[in-house]
Amino acid sequence: MMDVPRTTESQNPAVKDNFAKALELFDSGTDRDTMVSLLRENCRLGDAASMVLLGMALKDGTDEERRESVDLFGSASELEYASGTRNLAYCYAVGINVEKDKTRGAELYRRAMEQGSAAAACNLGVMYDYGNGVPQDFYKAFECYTIAAENGNTRGMTNLGEFYNFGKGISADLYKAEMWYVKSGSPRAKYRLALLFLDYPGREDRERALALLKESADAGYGKALIRYGDEIGGEESIRYYNIAAERGYPEAVQRLTDLGLPIPEPKRRRA
Repeated sequence: MMDVPRTTESQNPAVKDNFAKALELFDSGTDRDTMVSLLRENCRLGDAASMVLLGMALKDGTDEERRESVDLFGSASELEYASGTRNLAYCYAVGINVEKDKTRGAELYRRAMEQGSAAAACNLGVMYDYGNGVPQDFYKAFECYTIAAENGNTRGMTNLGEFYNFGKGISADLYKAEMWYVKSGSPRAKYRLALLFLDYPGREDRERALALLKESADAGYGKALIRYGDEIGGEESIRYYNIAAERGYPEAVQRLTDLGLPIPEPKRRRA
C-alpha cells in the first residue's frame, strides 16, 4: 500500500484549505478536475503533502499523468517528505509507472525510514527478510521491524512478533512474541497468538485461542479461516472452509474435497 497524506504541514491557510477540500474530493471520488486544480495550486506553493496526494490521484491516469505521478513523488522526496520517498520506493519495488528496480526501491525505503517513516522501515525489513533488492539478512530485517514496531507500525509489530516466535536472526522469545502480537492486534497477529495457545506445550489456553482464531477468521484472514474450521469441526467448520475456498486457498479446497463437498466458485484471487 502507498501513503495517502491526511494532513499538510503547511502553515499557509490557503494551502491548508485547498488540501482539506482536495482530500475530501479524493476520498469521495468526485469532481476530479477541481481536486487536481486545488492540488496543483498547492504544489506551485511547494506543499509536499499536496504533491504526494496529487501523485496518488494521477497514478492510474493517462500515460502523461502516470509519469507526472512519479515525478511528484520524487519532488516531495527531495523536500525530505517521507511519504513521497516511500511512495517512490513502492513504485520502483513493484514496478508502478516505472521499470521495476528492487535495488532502487530498497535504497529509497531506507531513505524514507531515515526520514521517519515507520511503514518504510517495515518495507525495508521485508526486503531483507526475503532478499529482494538487498542480500537476505534476517538480523537486518529484525532491526528494521524493530524500528517499525517501536514507531507504531502494525505490520512491523506482527513481523517482529514472528521473528521472536520462530527465532529468525535472533533467539526465540515467546513472551516477546506474545507482547508484539497483542500490541499489533492485526488479524495475522491474532492468528499467530492463537497458535501460541494451541500448539506450544505449557502455554495451552484453548478458550482464548479459539476466541482469537474466530476474530482473525471473521476478519477474513485465510489461515485462520482454515484453522478455526479444523478446531471447531461440524457444520460450522464447512462455512469457514467455503469462505476460504472462495478466496482461493487450496487448503480449504482440499478440506471440502476430502469431505466430498462441492467447491465454491472463487470470488477473488488470493493476494
